[in-house]
Amino acid sequence: MNDWNNEILLLKEFNNILEREKIIDLNYPTWTFVWLPYWCKIVDLNMNFLNKLFDKYGYEKYIFPFLVSSKEFDNINKKINNFEKNIYKVNNSLILRPSGESAIYPMLRRRVKSYTDLPIRVFQIWIMFRNWTSRWFLRPNENDVFIEAHSAFESKNDAENEIKKINSLVEEYFKRLWIPTLKTIRPPRTNKPVAEKEYAFDALLPTWETALLNVTYLQMQIFSKAFSILFSKKDKTKDYTYQTEFGFSQRAILTSIRLLSKKNNVFLLPNHAPIQIVIIQINLDNKKISNYTKKIFDKLIKNKFRVKIDQEWKNLYKRFSKHENKWIPLRIEIGEKELLNSSIKIVRHDNKETHLYNYKDTINWVSLMLKKIETYSYKQNNNSLKEKIIIIKDINEIAKVIKIGKIAKIHLCYNKNCVEKTQETVKIWEIIGFEEKESKLKHSCINCGKTTWYIAFYARRV
Repeated sequence: MNDWNNEILLLKEFNNILEREKIIDLNYPTWTFVWLPYWCKIVDLNMNFLNKLFDKYGYEKYIFPFLVSSKEFDNINKKINNFEKNIYKVNNSLILRPSGESAIYPMLRRRVKSYTDLPIRVFQIWIMFRNWTSRWFLRPNENDVFIEAHSAFESKNDAENEIKKINSLVEEYFKRLWIPTLKTIRPPRTNKPVAEKEYAFDALLPTWETALLNVTYLQMQIFSKAFSILFSKKDKTKDYTYQTEFGFSQRAILTSIRLLSKKNNVFLLPNHAPIQIVIIQINLDNKKISNYTKKIFDKLIKNKFRVKIDQEWKNLYKRFSKHENKWIPLRIEIGEKELLNSSIKIVRHDNKETHLYNYKDTINWVSLMLKKIETYSYKQNNNSLKEKIIIIKDINEIAKVIKIGKIAKIHLCYNKNCVEKTQETVKIWEIIGFEEKESKLKHSCINCGKTTWYIAFYARRV
């Protein structure tokens, strides 16, 4: 079996681990699966953070229908880009929403009448349906947790400024998930554009693929013209709104988990772990140790840590294993030695490091250990991403580099012709994007040989 098949097998095994640990039920009688209670707790923690993050950036939460009008969807399908093959039809007049525009923009058309109604920023956490080739959680037919945000403004400048804020919001979210990402501007569209400019955030998976975790669209007036979203300006003239859009799905959360996982050993970061710490009482029949354990538990709860006490009458190592399988980042062991010394024994799940600390310093040390887990994980993943990026100057070497699990960094003109010609030559995979800032040094384009200041990334994308 070659390396690529090995990596695909790892992805399948990850799905099997999710099922084994009762995170998902894969045996559901449709093309999707059931997310079980532990996953729902993980999602709730992330949604609580996202709700606060959207509020910070001025976005208000809405709930839009699952069913959208076929007529409204045709504003996209016929006027902008054809998505007909990717939709699920309920009947001739209704479809299951494949994205938010056909649900949200009819409302904007009704509500936005004057410049005084702008800006408007909306977001929703909802389900999205896409009829395509499924790739487990990376490309499901039904996105169970899809976060989508839209905004509308009265000027081009306002929309461009919003893009900077949106990218900051997205970066803040991925920082919470401790996912290192490759931020790029997507290549010029080879079909009808859905935006004047698109920003992408990709993560590198252990399967040697890049997972597209977010796209931010500077739509300008493309969609407002298609949906006839007009408003009166201060001078009484009419204009179309200038718009932006962005979003991400459960793929982001699962990518964070996947990046930290080894074979048969899944790990969850403290930020989105339903239980951050498990306290295991060693001597169950010792009342003094029970009281000491409860004292530590109360102290941690008071400081808003998510904690559980294990006092089960089972084999000690089976108890350890049980909680590691539940992805709990820290384990505190309390026995006679810890009671006598007024100490606590902390074990990290990720690297099995063990430390003894004074009880008085419990909160400081627990906080530090949880922070170390997060920063260590991010550093490991960030180093892995950097090591995978290889500068390539010969167009014929691109495919070879990607086949061994790398990302090709190339000098390329930012135009449709050079993008298309390069992909035709390589034949497989794709240019995932260009560096946001132009290079300070001029180079020769890998396709046409002319001088360029642009740098692009070529990779295998999910």
